[in-house]
Amino acid sequence: MPDKWRNRIVEYRPDCPVGELMDNAKNWRIHPRAQEAGLAGVLGKIGKVDVLKAYISERYGGLTLFDGHLRKHIAPDETWPVVICDLTDEEADLVIATLDPLSAMAEADAAQVQVLLGGLGQQDEAIQAILKNLETKMPTVTEPRAKKKSLEDEKDELPGVQQLRQWAIFESDLPYGLPALRPDMLLSVPFTLQTWAGPRYAYADSTPFLYIWGSDTIVGLDLSNTIVGFYTDDYRFENFWLYPDKYTAKLLNAGVPGVIQPNFSMWWEHPPIVRMWQRYRSLWVARYLQEAGISVIPDIQLSPEDGDLCWVGVPVGSHVAIQFHTKLDEEKWGKKLAFLHVVLEALRPERLLVYADKPGWERVSAEADLPALTWCASRVMVRRGHMDRVATEKL
Repeated sequence: MPDKWRNRIVEYRPDCPVGELMDNAKNWRIHPRAQEAGLAGVLGKIGKVDVLKAYISERYGGLTLFDGHLRKHIAPDETWPVVICDLTDEEADLVIATLDPLSAMAEADAAQVQVLLGGLGQQDEAIQAILKNLETKMPTVTEPRAKKKSLEDEKDELPGVQQLRQWAIFESDLPYGLPALRPDMLLSVPFTLQTWAGPRYAYADSTPFLYIWGSDTIVGLDLSNTIVGFYTDDYRFENFWLYPDKYTAKLLNAGVPGVIQPNFSMWWEHPPIVRMWQRYRSLWVARYLQEAGISVIPDIQLSPEDGDLCWVGVPVGSHVAIQFHTKLDEEKWGKKLAFLHVVLEALRPERLLVYADKPGWERVSAEADLPALTWCASRVMVRRGHMDRVATEKL
């Protein structure tokens, strides 16, 4: 592409009499009555928000339109803001041929259209017909995604020899046969990550999203730019343990690039054997996902009573994630923060993902001697709007 495009606009007339503008005989657009009524309704309610576009034609001997014929037809006695371009007749022909088709090539974001239309309220009949036309002419490429409101709706089977088996035993040198995560199938923590809480809460489409399994609709979510996390009640993702073949297939069919290791709860009040079982399941599911081709960010549970059980199986130097609850008394706060430093000394991660609300983030980020941090605000916090930014990074 050129370093600088030519500016062909040479004049702007804010109040040009429409009668001074000639129609272009090469104009191919036919305007049905419904379009005319809809445009008249918008003009009557809002007013003029766009210019007519014209050029001085040698072919027609005067100031000639190349865009805005319908507006001229609706208001022949009006004055109108006009942009005048320095074009030859041949160049104007090319602009007429491509202006509308280029606009029509834009694809529609189905979720964003629904958000837009939902906020407009009731309009008069002619405008409502135009809005209905926008809603019904959604590109077919968005329809399959719109029908899938949850990752649960994805297919749970893979074709042919790609089909997964339900069970596996992973060879391990770790205590009690705990599975180790594969270093070659680890996922890096992004610099910024925003939690998906539905299309109305999305901050920027280009930023990777964290989708909490079993939470909000995936309509409007780009799953190819999404990491799946499991910071929710255990029963919501229990099926990854019970039916790993089917639920791993759902993720593969959805095309997500990776997940945060499922964190089956290791509650302090549970007996040690139960907490060990929970950690085994967490590692086993994560390793199963890796073997199926899904990259994983290791999750570390800050359970001081369990010591190295909280990080066993995680490769040293890998990026890791933690969830930080803030509904703790000061004694437990202190224990968790102290244990965080024990974990960091053992694993030496290059980057730490902190899934927390704002108070939790402030407590963690205030600690000294931390690696690079990425804050991913909790889903509840996003939905309540208690954020001054969606994601942040501490270098």
